[in-house]
Amino acid sequence: RELDGRYKFVECDNDWVCINLYDNLVSHYAYDTPVGIFQDLAVHEEFRMLVADRIYDLFFLDGLLTPAENIRRWEVHAEQIEQAMLGEAARWGDATDYQTFLQNKDDIVQQYFPFRTDIVIQQLDSAGWLPALEPVVYNQYGGLLSPGASIVLQNPNQQGQIYYSLDGTDPRLEGGVLNPAALTYQGPLLFNGYKVEVRARIYDNGQWSAMKPMRFYRDQAYDALVINEVHYQPSDADTKNAEFLELLNTGNDTLYLQDVFLDLAIHYAFDNSAKLAPGDFWVLARDKGHFETVYGFEADGEYAGKLSNEGETIRRSDPRDNEIDWVHYFPSGNWPSQAAGEGPSLELKDNQLDNQLASSWHSHFL
Repeated sequence: RELDGRYKFVECDNDWVCINLYDNLVSHYAYDTPVGIFQDLAVHEEFRMLVADRIYDLFFLDGLLTPAENIRRWEVHAEQIEQAMLGEAARWGDATDYQTFLQNKDDIVQQYFPFRTDIVIQQLDSAGWLPALEPVVYNQYGGLLSPGASIVLQNPNQQGQIYYSLDGTDPRLEGGVLNPAALTYQGPLLFNGYKVEVRARIYDNGQWSAMKPMRFYRDQAYDALVINEVHYQPSDADTKNAEFLELLNTGNDTLYLQDVFLDLAIHYAFDNSAKLAPGDFWVLARDKGHFETVYGFEADGEYAGKLSNEGETIRRSDPRDNEIDWVHYFPSGNWPSQAAGEGPSLELKDNQLDNQLASSWHSHFL
């Protein structure tokens, strides 16, 4: 490892997991492994606070290591390999292997994940990784709010004071001191903006609770933002960077697009200043500079990745990772074939049509 480089961890023996419900690796120590590095860092107060925050983020609320999230991911991956397991059993002429796979898959969903999270939390607590102070309780843990709604914070402990920030800073500074910019909680916070992030901890006599930032967004018609045009295969091979995607606000109100994002085929996240008036377009280019040279105006953003000439799925999600709109286009079949390298783009015939249907699209000559 270079002096200023980062560690890279490579997994091995993944088959040795989800076996013993009561396995305790929290207190396990091996000086010549990453576990040893972790335990050596445990003497540092700042590291312990970072770990406490991470535990709260992952093991509580809707964190990635809660039972529901574990089961969701498990079932997704089990479905991905099920046909392969069936083929493997057929190859050896032994259906028992496939039945064993199905049984183990169900056993972990029913007998392991529902209980394992609480067990690990107890182990972490026993090892002293959870702060003595319980974290702040919210009347709503992030999400969508209407203008004028209240964000209420509560202290579940018998002592301590809630401190919070709305500027993205931590109420706790390095060394455990109070951030001078932190605000003392004195009552409900009124939500009147388009996005706010609340960072709140409880402080008492030198001790701090863990924290998970909570993001709140204005409740609005996110489904009014529609994937309206896709230019995935420009005709000239030299202008492959001229591909683009267009979105349209089909609603009657301005949309505030903070943290709305596109993924799968391409990747793009709207920043905090992004907003779109009714009837306006938001154009995303593969290469903004090349786009302007070809089309004569500046694109609103530049996405990562490229649109496949073979067809693929473009997905748009709201700030809470809820899928709002998606299009899986194809270069053939019932889809307009001229868009596959002959010059035109794909464009919705009418923005009120279902953009998941091939019949809703036509070729648009640029």
